[in-house]
Amino acid sequence: MPGTDSPQIHSSADGLRLWTGQQSDGAITRPARSGRRVTKWLQLARLAVVNPRECSDRIRGLLEIRLGGTRRTQPLASREIATWDSLADRAATHFPPSPSRAELERDFEDVRALLARRADQLGRTPYPLELDADPLLARLAYFLTRWLKPNVVVETGVALGVTTSFILAALGDARGEGRLVSIDRPPLGVPCEMVGQLVPDELRDRWTLHIGTSVRVLPQVLPQLPPIGLFVQDSLFTSRNVRQELSHIIPRLAPRSAVVANAADQSDGFSWLASQIDPTLVAIMRAERKSECIGVSVFDRTTSEPASA
Repeated sequence: MPGTDSPQIHSSADGLRLWTGQQSDGAITRPARSGRRVTKWLQLARLAVVNPRECSDRIRGLLEIRLGGTRRTQPLASREIATWDSLADRAATHFPPSPSRAELERDFEDVRALLARRADQLGRTPYPLELDADPLLARLAYFLTRWLKPNVVVETGVALGVTTSFILAALGDARGEGRLVSIDRPPLGVPCEMVGQLVPDELRDRWTLHIGTSVRVLPQVLPQLPPIGLFVQDSLFTSRNVRQELSHIIPRLAPRSAVVANAADQSDGFSWLASQIDPTLVAIMRAERKSECIGVSVFDRTTSEPASA
């Protein structure tokens, strides 16, 4: 997900432990931010001069968060928490024939090893550990891409590019013509070229990155794309932002498609999605290394009976 604070430099060897499987000391929580507030507001003041629209967007996002835009939601708390195994078993009945789960697991681990080597090459990065993809989010992005074989995947929120890389690798492994369209803006003070810097060069030919806010970029980009096979929502987790993103995506979903919502328990956006379009399969899963939940909705217009994992 994108950040809004002033940058600090972090070791990629530490910052990517989440998805490399090296982190073993429990859930990740967000660090205290009070020491960076003065710097952040000074940067916003400078931004107001050079780019008033971006400054307005960032302040709006900060106000949404401050006014309670990201709160734990009760509707998800009452839903049974699914496991990865239960979701994988149910999903297998909804997708065309594909490689075995064991083969996909091996391919997934190969990608993780590739990205670990890439992380070693990067050295230091302005993106902190809190912005890394949880291992479960990376796994869901990879497996759903392999299962669905989408013509296009849309992702909001890139940061260093962990989930981005897994999606791109899955598109390549599926040997189709699928492409990934990503939307993000870097934290204050971080150059735009730092967005997605983890993504290996050999995976970038299927990737289009748009720098900006999702609510501004999506209406411009979506009419130019074929139906969306997979949408990964991993940007600002306020109810307003998540609902706006989904309202743009829903009419563009392919007949067989899926939506993954990171931090689905921090707004009512994922619950709202089910009120707009009936999912064939819906699951709420607890993140492996973060104190949040991830929502998955699968849509198959050839079936009519919704199910839960």
